[in-house]
This record gives sequence, C-alpha cells and structure tokens, in this order.
Amino acid sequence: MRDGVEYLMMRLPARFLRRREPGRVVVRGVLPAAPIGASRDAVLALPEMKAADARQAECAVCLEDFEADDKLKTMPCSHSFHDRCISDWLRVSRT
Repeated sequence: MRDGVEYLMMRLPARFLRRREPGRVVVRGVLPAAPIGASRDAVLALPEMKAADARQAECAVCLEDFEADDKLKTMPCSHSFHDRCISDWLRVSRT
C-alpha cells in the first residue's frame, strides 16, 4: 500500500498539497494528515549509552566523532547516535 500512496503523492499537482506543520503533509480532499516521524515515546524509549561503549566512533547523522561525555541513543539495529541528532532525525523520519 505504501508504494501506491507514494506514487499517488508524486503524481498530484502541487496545488493539492500543503504543509500544516513539520512532519505532516495534507492532501486536500484526498487523504487525512498522517505523522511521518517516530512518536515521542518511541524516541524516549531508545536505550542510552556512553560514547566509550559505542560500536562506532562517529555519529552517522552529524558525522562528528563521539566525545567521552556525549550522551548517545542506540537504535534497534545497534547503531549509536548523539541523542540530539537522532531525536531531531526521528521527528521527521521513522527510520
């Protein structure tokens, strides 16, 4: 179903699309607004860890090396990110 919705969104003229708020796209008269990003609870539930325990040396979002006192969050795939970086990313994308 998702592929069909994405195809439909690409085919609609811009005049039918409008943004209400970050992460929500509304197609007037066709589909209800739906959140795109992960829920706040899902982001808060991600396990925290210390930089010394991370499997990689840098954050894949900002590409900066982890510092010893950085607060990290770990995704289910076991990749770790700066807490702020992954929180910001997940507000606009579920993955």
